[in-house]
Amino acid sequence: MTDFRFFERVPAAVLGWLSFAAVALLPDRHPVLIVLVATYLLLGPGMAILGICGPALRARPAAAPAGATPRDHTVSDWCEWLLLAVGLSLAVDGLVCTGLLLGNQFAALQIIGVLASLTSSAALFPPLPVRPPGEAEPEPEAEFTEPEGEAR
Repeated sequence: MTDFRFFERVPAAVLGWLSFAAVALLPDRHPVLIVLVATYLLLGPGMAILGICGPALRARPAAAPAGATPRDHTVSDWCEWLLLAVGLSLAVDGLVCTGLLLGNQFAALQIIGVLASLTSSAALFPPLPVRPPGEAEPEPEAEFTEPEGEAR
């Protein structure tokens, strides 16, 4: 059975639904609303997506440069994770906003609702299978070729 790493994946979904509740209940320009929604939009969807592909990324870490300490490599991995989470979040945010804008449904509550639903779905999705680093790539299947002499 695969390890879902429940406590690494659920905070993104919880943050999404807290943002949805804040948009629905708090007045505009409330400081808590701004901080909560900005944090969610920058990190939430990306954290959930990295929960799916994170084990595969951790299976093959980057080679440390010469003279690097283990702490340097840990900081590097953390920065990589943070930048990937922000980049993926902004990409998903842009796709959802574009879709809602084209559908004439562009409103804050709809945007956060769709994103929270997608984030919850991604948080519950099982992680990608991880192939051990020493295992060879699977051989591609042979392509079908027509025997010579037969023409269509």
